[in-house]
Amino acid sequence: MPTKDVETIVSDYSDDTIVIVTLFPEPIVGKEALRKAVAEVVKMPVDPNAPKELKFLRKEAIGEYGYLVVDAGAAIVTETYVVRGSKVVFESATFVPKEPPAK
Repeated sequence: MPTKDVETIVSDYSDDTIVIVTLFPEPIVGKEALRKAVAEVVKMPVDPNAPKELKFLRKEAIGEYGYLVVDAGAAIVTETYVVRGSKVVFESATFVPKEPPAK
């Protein structure tokens, strides 16, 4: 995602990929639908207070399954992946906003 290059991002996914993320109300099915969704995401404004580099809190991979927990500044993001033949066939992601600091 840091590249903001739609084609670079979707090149990691299979043609029949399924992506379920809290940013969209319904599952994204297929590379063409993913291309449209990623194009929307890269246009979203970036939080000026977001860290320049993501902080990985957890990285796990067992066979074709992966799990990440990322501190993205304003949110904690959890992601799961299924990768087959070097392409993502399934991804889920949940964005949980952090509580603002108490005043």
